[in-house]
Amino acid sequence: MPRDRRTGSPGANGWLVATAMLVVLGLPSAARPDITTFEPWVTPTDVQYYAVSDTSGTYDIYFNPSTPPTKGSTGDQRAAAVAGVLTEFTWANVPNGIYYSYLQLRTNPNDPNEVGFISGPLEVRVGPDLVFCEDDWGKAVRHTINTNSIRWKARVCNVGARVAGPFRVGFWWNQATAPVAGAREDQFVSVDGLAPIWTINSWPPCYDNGSLWGFLASHYLCVDRGQNPACCPEVTIDTGPLANGVYKQWAMVDSADFQPETLETNNLAGPYSIDLSLADLDVTGFSATVDSGGTVRYNVRVCNVGTKAATQFWVDVYPDRKLPPQPGYPGELITGVPSLAAGECLDMTFARPHAPEGVLQSWVLADADDFIKEPDELNNRKGPLEVSVRRAEGCVDADGDGYGVGKGCDGPEDCDDTNPEIHPKAVEVCGDGIDNNCNLTIDDGCPGVDCADADGDGWPVGTACVIQDCDDGDPEVYPHAKEVCGDGKDNNCNGIVDDGCPGRACVDRDEDGYGVGEGCPGPQDCDDDDPDTHPGATESCGDNQDNNCNGVVDDTCAGCVDNDGDGYGVGDGCGPLLQRDCDDDDPLTYPGAEELCDGKDHNCNYSIDDGCKGVDCVDEDGDGWPTGSECNPDYRDPDDGDPTVYPGATEICGDGKDNNANGTIDDGCPGVDCVDLDGDNWPTGPDCNQDFVDCDDTDVSVHPKRIGGEICGDGVDNTCSGTPDEGCRTCEDRDGDGYKSGPDCPITTPQDCDDEDSSIFPGAAERAADGQDVNCDAVVSDLEAKPSGCDCGGGAGGAPDAGGDRVLLVGLLLVGAWGRGRRRPGNKA
Repeated sequence: MPRDRRTGSPGANGWLVATAMLVVLGLPSAARPDITTFEPWVTPTDVQYYAVSDTSGTYDIYFNPSTPPTKGSTGDQRAAAVAGVLTEFTWANVPNGIYYSYLQLRTNPNDPNEVGFISGPLEVRVGPDLVFCEDDWGKAVRHTINTNSIRWKARVCNVGARVAGPFRVGFWWNQATAPVAGAREDQFVSVDGLAPIWTINSWPPCYDNGSLWGFLASHYLCVDRGQNPACCPEVTIDTGPLANGVYKQWAMVDSADFQPETLETNNLAGPYSIDLSLADLDVTGFSATVDSGGTVRYNVRVCNVGTKAATQFWVDVYPDRKLPPQPGYPGELITGVPSLAAGECLDMTFARPHAPEGVLQSWVLADADDFIKEPDELNNRKGPLEVSVRRAEGCVDADGDGYGVGKGCDGPEDCDDTNPEIHPKAVEVCGDGIDNNCNLTIDDGCPGVDCADADGDGWPVGTACVIQDCDDGDPEVYPHAKEVCGDGKDNNCNGIVDDGCPGRACVDRDEDGYGVGEGCPGPQDCDDDDPDTHPGATESCGDNQDNNCNGVVDDTCAGCVDNDGDGYGVGDGCGPLLQRDCDDDDPLTYPGAEELCDGKDHNCNYSIDDGCKGVDCVDEDGDGWPTGSECNPDYRDPDDGDPTVYPGATEICGDGKDNNANGTIDDGCPGVDCVDLDGDNWPTGPDCNQDFVDCDDTDVSVHPKRIGGEICGDGVDNTCSGTPDEGCRTCEDRDGDGYKSGPDCPITTPQDCDDEDSSIFPGAAERAADGQDVNCDAVVSDLEAKPSGCDCGGGAGGAPDAGGDRVLLVGLLLVGAWGRGRRRPGNKA
């Protein structure tokens, strides 16, 4: 019958097939005198052997001899053999390993020279056996690619006979040769324990070794497709960003070799060749020239330094911008590129007419819309390029088209004073690739271009326009027009009527559409000297500025995000650690919020319900930080009668107080060599209180009294206790029963299967009907599972037991013996 050769346990459909054969064919007739059946059955503690012969006599069984048995020798156990009757042997408390057993049958045990019948060697594998469970296409590990990072998913099965754990599933991102067990992985997932799949009652079964799918299941197929996660749990790993190229990657179950297995050669999966070939745009050149009329011409060179062609993208130029442009923020000058092959470069020119006088801070950004996923997005940008613009004092019309350039010009200036066919009132020439009418849009008003000027003021509207008219039915209203005071119109299209006019207290100095003053409609600008800073602007990450004027620096950025809109964010860009939001999904929770007495820390002082009735944790001085027996002991106010003293306060130099409650007076003050560099409130330096010094002042996740304690497994001393991962479960006896558990425990020592209960440990006395595995043998309640006289059909954990399975097994073994004869090699002496 189909059988798992690793453990000796029946295959998924083996019992059904053999039973059917028994019913239809009946018992076989005897062949020549011989041992017709010699089979193992591995339980969590023992090995059960079953023997059938067609001759009566005496059996000798040799569990694991150093050499094959000789005639007349005595085995580890002896029993009478009755022809056609099943005989059982039990090898108790067998350690994990691979063993080779023999069985000798003698018909006359009193004759020392008798040549007995010997069956063997019979290979018996005892212990766990960890494998990756494959899909229908033979893939043991599956992956998905997100730009230049990879997510791996693998399902792990224990096809052995005993519980495995703890162990690690390791991954190597790029290695030419196969890794060996114990080698350091690039990343791993820890698994506490995994039961054998044959102990899990499920349909469809956890795996198939060929009995269900035949030739399609050449290995171990996952059949249940995750319907029962206890069968073969899935582990997931994200590589994070990887460089452009092709990778040779591997995965290994029990990669650290914590767990001794019956078969150690089936743990590896790979190699997998992963192609991360991507386009990579690099702005390699950026320069500018300026003419006397203030027209700036930018020369840009973009190269594809990646390994794959770049499809459609745009290159944006920002003539004057204080901060680096971010993807998604459009430039003033834009050129589209249909494609750029790997290794090729493209030169292009941009023109900015009548630029304002002064020194411009210019930038260029390739793929400004972020259409192309690249391994390096930082080389898409170049700048700032300082461009000095000086304009003529008068108005010079060099090309004689009636429109000049210079400070003395009354009307709109020429955008190219070297070409008389180009000026603000020129007719757009369709298809020539030039902005003939100086409104920054090429081919506006041409067929197929959604950009047309209806009122004849030179500024059109439409989706294809670079800059649109805000009222295309009024020729006195267009971008950059002079404001006409008292007409009730927004002449210059900046969103403000009569801005800058006498008696109108609203001025928009940076022309970003948002002004300052009592007369401004809507929210006011918080920096009216910076056109990139105004209500609703895109936040520029990492600039430590409140670009969108909502009172929060770098919100919506990866470094500091305010998800709940309460004005307090999370992330490294949010300022000092103790001033960040402690629950950024709850707008009622932020530093200084009102405590609501609902079992949560709303005011982010790390004490729950401080100030509430019956809670000994009260803020007497109103600085937001309380004191009392029920406060968080690491963040109590050390002086609750002084509102200038509390955790995270600003140190007041020279007042003789430890204002920020970090153990040092005047840290960060002149002459005191004790400075907090990473903003976590804990400084470092020889003048600091050495009992509270920050052991890594470049990492906000490392400091004394860290909320949450150690980050287990990172190898870093997060709490500055002097011991990395202190308190983590590496190898520890937490319940005091003398047995430890954890991935760092010696593999030869039995581990505690429940280190929170001192009554549960290896070798403990089993107790009935409690539903627990008290002696850590992977069997729940042995006493309850085997009551006297119970015909339970199946033993605990799926092993054969007295009753139905035992009777069925006799028939199956007889059928197997008749159907297959002597399948295993045998020796006769």
